[in-house]
Amino acid sequence: FPVTIWAASSAVIAPNCFTMNKHIKVKWIIGSNPASVFLKVYNILITYLNMPLTDAQRKIAEAPQRFRVAICGRRFGKTHLAIREMCKIAADPNKEVFYVAPTYRQAKMIAFKRLKEKLLDLRWVKKINETELSFTLKNGSTISLKGADGGGQNLRGIGLDLLVMDEFAMIDSAAWEEVLRPAL
Repeated sequence: FPVTIWAASSAVIAPNCFTMNKHIKVKWIIGSNPASVFLKVYNILITYLNMPLTDAQRKIAEAPQRFRVAICGRRFGKTHLAIREMCKIAADPNKEVFYVAPTYRQAKMIAFKRLKEKLLDLRWVKKINETELSFTLKNGSTISLKGADGGGQNLRGIGLDLLVMDEFAMIDSAAWEEVLRPAL
């Protein structure tokens, strides 16, 4: 459905969030409060993603901490929350997002199909590489699903805007300490 967003001229993030979908238009109001405009735009983006959260998931998503750790049981919705957070960050142009599982195969089994469906539904995808499990979005952002096989040595050399690590207890601590944390 088409969405029109009214945003302040000083809220630079607002137009960047919505450059990928032709159904969304951004209009500017001079003199608006950028903070309130950002919150309105953020809420519209999340509503547009159509990925509602439970109260417990919302607490994790809205936590202000740099590192958020969710130790939750099965069927909590961790993958749902992860996909939503990845989409939120990747909506801004030229972002690099990684989803890392203990193995490449687990990354594919856990998240690839659901993430692919969501991104295609949003019409954000420019290119899908099913071999590398990566998505290049129309705004230049990239979302990649990776495995931390071999201590994560295959993940070196990249700067990241968001990192989601699933089944963290099964990932070699060196992958986090030596490779992934420095990439953030």
